[in-house]
Amino acid sequence: MAGKKSGTAAARGGTGGGAGGFAARIGAALGDRARVMHALGSAVAVALVATVIGALVAGHDELAARASSLRASDPSVEIHWPLVPLPAGAPADSPRTTWMDFESRASLERLVQRQVGRNPLDAEALQAAHGALMLTGWFDPEAGGATVERLPGNVVRVRGAWRTPVAAVRVGDTDHVVARGGVLLPPAYRRDGSQLRVIVGAAHPVPEFGRPWLGGDVQAGLDLLDALRGIPGYSQVYGVDVSEMTNSRQLVIVTDAGNRIIWGGPVDEFAPGQAKSAKKLQQLAGYYATFGRIDAGRPVVDIRPESGGTIHVAEAAQRQPPQRARR
Repeated sequence: MAGKKSGTAAARGGTGGGAGGFAARIGAALGDRARVMHALGSAVAVALVATVIGALVAGHDELAARASSLRASDPSVEIHWPLVPLPAGAPADSPRTTWMDFESRASLERLVQRQVGRNPLDAEALQAAHGALMLTGWFDPEAGGATVERLPGNVVRVRGAWRTPVAAVRVGDTDHVVARGGVLLPPAYRRDGSQLRVIVGAAHPVPEFGRPWLGGDVQAGLDLLDALRGIPGYSQVYGVDVSEMTNSRQLVIVTDAGNRIIWGGPVDEFAPGQAKSAKKLQQLAGYYATFGRIDAGRPVVDIRPESGGTIHVAEAAQRQPPQRARR
């Protein structure tokens, strides 16, 4: 009986081992299925990503194709030009024109056209156009500089705070236009081509566009022109000679007849033995009232003395050919 029980136990033990092996095989099969499902899930995910990427690429290609169709024509450049101020008392809706000459306007339009290119989606091109415009010197960064924006309809619009030409600095036979403070602007003309009053005798060379003339002599000449602007006979002022500023701080007014008026030191700068600027201006107004000319019709007039101006007759006076009245 004991042997029988033992055999039965052995049989049962064998039966139990078979069941465990079967379970192990089932588990292994399930594990393989999980691995298979995981692999299938990964494949599906990769396929989905590939599909999305493909869609994005296709969308990009479509956008690129549309952009290419827009690039078929150059953008229209719209520049808000600086305008001539309205006369006192004129209606606000009066027609206004720009003081900027045609060549300067055309040059700026070409500059913007080159920088923005033909791609309407290129944002960096607008930044390049802005930088190029600021380098011209036409726009005052302290007053807001320039703005460049792209509008619907493939239009590029430029607006900004424009610098205004106030005079020309003559170097050789070339007149270089400057704004207030002696800041150089792009236009350069042959002698008298700008129709602006001139500064002659500057000690330093021509600066870069948008930079002020060095040395202070050009600025002193511009300040004198500003002071003269309101006197009777200002139209007879041709320019200011600043060649003696460095050595003796003397300014000389040159008239349209080529005559010379020795002004003296810079405006509002104290100079021993010299009359104040207000008295000098009165002296010029007196000459105009008496002689019809601020230079009294003589080659050289000295208005420095506090006691009053002195009219000289100088055979060797430095004269320039008569010129048209300046604006």
